[in-house]
Order: sequence, then C-alpha cells, then structure tokens
Amino acid sequence: MPNQLDLGSLFQAVTQNLAQNRDSLNQADGYNHNHGDNMVDIFKTITEAAETRQGAKPADQLEYASQLLRQRSQSGSAQRYANGLQSASRKLQGQDLTTENAMQMIQALLSGGEAPPPP
Repeated sequence: MPNQLDLGSLFQAVTQNLAQNRDSLNQADGYNHNHGDNMVDIFKTITEAAETRQGAKPADQLEYASQLLRQRSQSGSAQRYANGLQSASRKLQGQDLTTENAMQMIQALLSGGEAPPPP
C-alpha cells in the first residue's frame, strides 16, 4: 500500500523552509524586495487551509486552500498559486495523496493551473 501524505504537514515544511530563506528571497527580488515575505504569507495561508480541513480528502483541502488564498490576497503570485491549487484539486479528485501521486500535485501547483508547454 502506498504511503499516504498529510497535506498540512507537507505545506508546514514548505512554509518553514520559505521562512528560513525569506531574506534571501527578498534580496533576490530586484523589483520590490518582498517576494520572500509574499511566499511565506501564501504558504501560511495554504497550510492553515489544509490544517483546517484536516481529515478531508486532499482534493477538498486543496480546493479550500485555493478559495482561502483568493479571498486573502490579490497579489499575482497568490492568484497563480490559487490556480495551481485548484488544478491540483481536480487532478486528485477521489484520491488520497500518496508518494506515488505527490509529484502530480506538485506539478499542478507549480504550473499555476496552466498546461505544461509541449515537449
């Protein structure tokens, strides 16, 4: 049986990593120097949503995270991640999140809901 993954724990680890690298991300942002701050806020919201819906199917947790992120932030990055969360939710519909399908969720999240370019 595949190992099931907990979205709240997964996103908490991402949030912690981003928080540790916040200053570096802010410095790398040559425009307004706040990309690290924005990413930490985005993933705090995603983590909160996953933890609030703990016990729900991953697709439902991801959909809720998408909705919460859209409500809380109008930034371009937040909206792109909200689209990615919604896409990941559709891809995981009716499934548990496992080590076998986690990459599918990550790819959908990072794509911002857009189809990957053709090879």
